[in-house]
Parts: sequence; structure tokens; C-alpha cells
Amino acid sequence: SKCSAPDDQGSSIFLLAGEVSYALPAPAGRWLPNARCEVYRKACAYGNDFYGNPSPKQAACLEHREDCALTDSDAIEPSSDEKEAACRRHDSDKEEACLELVEAPWYCQNTTNVQPCNWQDDSSLLGQNLYQLPLLPVDQDFPFACAAGLLGSAKPEEQ
Repeated sequence: SKCSAPDDQGSSIFLLAGEVSYALPAPAGRWLPNARCEVYRKACAYGNDFYGNPSPKQAACLEHREDCALTDSDAIEPSSDEKEAACRRHDSDKEEACLELVEAPWYCQNTTNVQPCNWQDDSSLLGQNLYQLPLLPVDQDFPFACAAGLLGSAKPEEQ
């Protein structure tokens, strides 16, 4: 690193407060541990019918788990506009199928206490692969250099 900060002071990055999210992809030859930003929700709990088949609400809830994970609302039944916004966060192959079901009930579940990113304050993060920087000094090159001999990719899902 060409940074010249004093030792133990975060020669690459030093965050005292706040929040920083690094959206992938990282530059060639670099990597970061990451997670997809989505809304963590409780499990579908509508149960099964007498024959052991999922009840209609349970089936709809399970069918729309991924859609609800991209909905920037903690509502059980998001509005049509919220559903459309969630569908547009999908990859193109899933977006069209999702948009066809905007008028159907989704039965999203309540959000959990722990969330992988701050989507409540910035819904543009939903659906992206992110690295949340810690509030600690980073004393090495950032993003991290790949080890010699490893083949990398510019695709975020492969980083």
C-alpha cells in the first residue's frame, strides 16, 4: 500500500463512525467477502392441510420468498408499486415471471431483527452483492489482493 498513515491507524481505511457498503464487482485481481443484500424474513408458517399439502397461503408464501426478500417494505402484503419495484430487482430471467404475479397475494412474513445490509435507509442496495466495511482500521490493500495462481472473475456472484 502507498498510504502513509501511522501504524495501527488504518493505513488503507479508517472508519470512526457511519456505514460504508462496497458494491461488487471488485477490480480485477481483487476480492471481498460479500453477501447479497436482501430482506431477511421469518419462515412461512401457514401450515399444511389435512392431507399434508401446503395450504394456499403457505404455497403462496413459499412461492414468493425470493420476491419478498427484495421488497423494501416490512408489510405482510406489499402494495402493487412495492411488488413491482421488488420484481425489477430480480435478474432479467426472473423479473418477467415476477411481474406477472404482482396482483396475486404474496403473504410476505415479518422481517427478522438481524439484516445483512441497511436496506431500510437505502433500498437501492437490495439485490446487490455487498461488503459491509467494519468500524475498524484496515491496514492492507483494499479490496484484498487475490492470492497468486487463483483465477478470478469480474462477475459479482463469483467473487
